[in-house]
Amino acid sequence: MVDELFRSHFERGECSEFETLKSCARSVLIQTAAFSAAAALSLSPASSFSLTTVTPADPNTNTNENTHEEHYVRLRKAKEQELIDQQIQELDDYLHSDEGLDDVMEEIRVAKEDLGMQGVPMIVIQNEYLLSGAQSSSTFVQVLQRVI
Repeated sequence: MVDELFRSHFERGECSEFETLKSCARSVLIQTAAFSAAAALSLSPASSFSLTTVTPADPNTNTNENTHEEHYVRLRKAKEQELIDQQIQELDDYLHSDEGLDDVMEEIRVAKEDLGMQGVPMIVIQNEYLLSGAQSSSTFVQVLQRVI
């Protein structure tokens, strides 16, 4: 998800609006949906069904294997979509709620009052060194040399 948010912001220039966040989540969920659906169905295509290709024109071939495989594929795809829709709805509900707001506000307060944050980005290294605002690479080198 972090990679998708990074690409969204820095490569595509999209902002962190709810629809953008949901789009990023959907993209990640689609990539992982097949595994989640198979787990949710407690089925493994490799162990449950033969992947033998059946030619319907051959009257001596049993099409039962193909029917089971097709059924499993349809069932898995439906479950994938159901899981994606459910997780996107949960994300949408979360984004439109105040859940987590108190935690975020406390982190902001600590950063400003306790750590002295005055700009962004703000980087804290080993809870000892605070780099606030844009810094040169030489500043990072100096801090990292002290840490090491």
